[in-house]
Amino acid sequence: MSHRTQNAHRWFALLVLFVLLFSTVGPAMETASAAPLDEDGVRYGYNSATGKLSFVGTSPDAPIAVQGYTGKMGLSAEALSLGAVAQYAEGFGLSDPTKGLKVLKQSESADGRAMVRFQQVYRGIPVMGGELIVNTTQRGYLISISGEVSPDLSLSIQPQLAADEARSAALQAARQWYGEG
Repeated sequence: MSHRTQNAHRWFALLVLFVLLFSTVGPAMETASAAPLDEDGVRYGYNSATGKLSFVGTSPDAPIAVQGYTGKMGLSAEALSLGAVAQYAEGFGLSDPTKGLKVLKQSESADGRAMVRFQQVYRGIPVMGGELIVNTTQRGYLISISGEVSPDLSLSIQPQLAADEARSAALQAARQWYGEG
């Protein structure tokens, strides 16, 4: 496959994901405010457009146990975070976090807390607006997961346009979206 064809594939895939994400969610994508704490002290927030989770969290003083991870020492922040996401994956609209998420950034604080920011990917292509931020403790407890993903994606990633055509269409869509054309 030529370099030009590969670029056309990438441009088309990005265009499709861009159009699908913004045409179904719309400009007023709002996350419902977090609900009151449930009986276990956990707070849940939902995306008003998709009905899927956009937040799970609790006080750092009373973190959430993560099945199979809590209490295990020596696990990486990424592994702990993926375990926490797996526990709530269905609620967020993810079928397989290990295939649908890629680490963008991670950091650890002096007290052992970790933050991992994930980018949603679909067949290796980043999904615009699809990100989750996970905060865990060093002992494998969850403090929070926040963000949104595009649930239930099922798209062809085979290009239907040449790279120049895809670029022009994406620029035109962006101008229309932002009211400049």
